[in-house]
Amino acid sequence: MNVTYQNTDFSKASAGTKKEYQTMHLFMHLMRLFWDKKKSERPKAILLENVPEFEKVAGNSLELCFKDEGFSVTRARLDSLDYGSRTRRERYFMVATIFEGFSFPIPHERQRNSIQDSGLLKLEDLDWVTPSESGTLKYFLNREKKGMKHNHHMTTFDITTDSYIGTITKSHHKIQPENWISHPSDKNLYAYLNGEQIRKLYGISKDLYLGESNKLVVESIGQSVCIQTFKVITDKLYHFLMEKLHRSVSEIKSIIKDNGRKSEFRNCSKEFTFDDSGQMIMF
Repeated sequence: MNVTYQNTDFSKASAGTKKEYQTMHLFMHLMRLFWDKKKSERPKAILLENVPEFEKVAGNSLELCFKDEGFSVTRARLDSLDYGSRTRRERYFMVATIFEGFSFPIPHERQRNSIQDSGLLKLEDLDWVTPSESGTLKYFLNREKKGMKHNHHMTTFDITTDSYIGTITKSHHKIQPENWISHPSDKNLYAYLNGEQIRKLYGISKDLYLGESNKLVVESIGQSVCIQTFKVITDKLYHFLMEKLHRSVSEIKSIIKDNGRKSEFRNCSKEFTFDDSGQMIMF
């Protein structure tokens, strides 16, 4: 089971605004998935993702609840750049499983080649504009000239030298300053990525439907800000579970053969038992 909380109350992007933590009730809804179910009917693994600030607000409490319910918990802060992404995004991840021993994937080497040298985007692919042609661009540049750094700090990138760009915002109408690409030779030109260009950066197949309009494509990808990180985590979690389950079934069949009765797997929480066929009852 995968869980992604609304991060409005925890995100750095909400700095300067009053935080009422109204989304904390989602934490309680998650735990009701366990309180309202028999332990044999609960998921064998839970993957949770949120902004790093979530950890200090609710992470400890959530971990304690999972442990009280018999799960083994592993958590970490991971940067998408360490897993092959072309966009920067640090996120808080938590995995709770019925088995012990899971660890997050070891970070890969970060991308070294520039975005253009890697063949993802070229200068001629971008729609270049001047501040006089874009009110939004002019607004951000004026803020920079005035030294206004709070909330929205404009960070520009050069795809001919940089191997990654900043965070892609999930809402197209909320254009963020870190999404602008600067021209390497004409300092008066800037470009803002459209949906299909962002798709290329994320390595998302064209066969995957993301929406009819550019706005929907951008928002769909923006909801998947850690797609590369998710891929490596879920791949490792899947193989971890398959190995544990295969070992569990093999060993319990051996125990059943020797004892001829229902037994408990010694490496698993005592609430999760096996029937005479060797299948886990929770399934």
